[in-house]
Amino acid sequence: MNAAVEVSNLVVGYKKTEILKGISFNIDEGTIVGYLGPNGAGKTTTILTLLGILKPWSGYVKIFGMNVLKKSTEAKQLIAVAHQEATGDPFLTVEENIYLYQRLRGIPKKRAKIKTEEYIKSFNLEEHRRKLFLELSPGLAKKVQVARCLASVTESTRLIILDEPTAGSDPSFKLKLWNIIKTLKEDGKTIILTTHNMEDVENLCDKIIFIKNGKIIFDGALSDLKSNFRIDRLYRIKCGFPKQFLQKVKVLGFNVTRVENNEIYFETPTQYKISELASLFEECIVEEIGYAGKDLNEIFVELVEGEK
Repeated sequence: MNAAVEVSNLVVGYKKTEILKGISFNIDEGTIVGYLGPNGAGKTTTILTLLGILKPWSGYVKIFGMNVLKKSTEAKQLIAVAHQEATGDPFLTVEENIYLYQRLRGIPKKRAKIKTEEYIKSFNLEEHRRKLFLELSPGLAKKVQVARCLASVTESTRLIILDEPTAGSDPSFKLKLWNIIKTLKEDGKTIILTTHNMEDVENLCDKIIFIKNGKIIFDGALSDLKSNFRIDRLYRIKCGFPKQFLQKVKVLGFNVTRVENNEIYFETPTQYKISELASLFEECIVEEIGYAGKDLNEIFVELVEGEK
């Protein structure tokens, strides 16, 4: 698979402060990657460097094989981006902001009008279409910025960068955005998603890159992250015949990690569906059974705090 993004030994700083400390990673074309980390970790600095806005102290960034410093114009033509801070022309309406941004990107009038209407309707912006951008709440301003970015995506767009697109959003917007992102992936687009929302990660991302204090501390598939923390192999069961259950667990080679009252926590060597486990222990009179591992939010916190 070809690399959409190649980052090698990247060092970026401001004045005398080093922000990115020699980071390296690749992003395959046609994938959705979650770029995660706590506030101040270096996510936005990375994005600004990918866009050629910040110049590295050392190392390099390539977008589809092009060095962003040497071929900045060509690389930018392949990218659509929605920045973390919701920006727009304060004295233009919602409708004008979405439409004129497309025109500035060289999109023909007819297509720009169609896409403007499409995103105003899809993101429930009809009643706000004639409001000035400066009159919008932060949540609405973010919607407009994301709409503006996605409406500008054309056949030639190959990389889409969405920086905290669901921050402060309602569930309806989130679901619609997920569907749009999945469709863009099906069309062969590469998407970089920065988010603190683990639902976004769970539902969208093929791969996770986690940055902390300017260094990459995890780079791999979501399944690898789950495996590292064993969240897909830890279970809790409550049953009518716990002694019988403990005997069968030994036969199956499962590992009991603890027993609390009539609840038993155990680990399996491979992942099982809940329905499969319920069937395995049917004769033990299963009352409750479920996962007992950490969820992604807890893993995020542990990665931030440097624990595992």
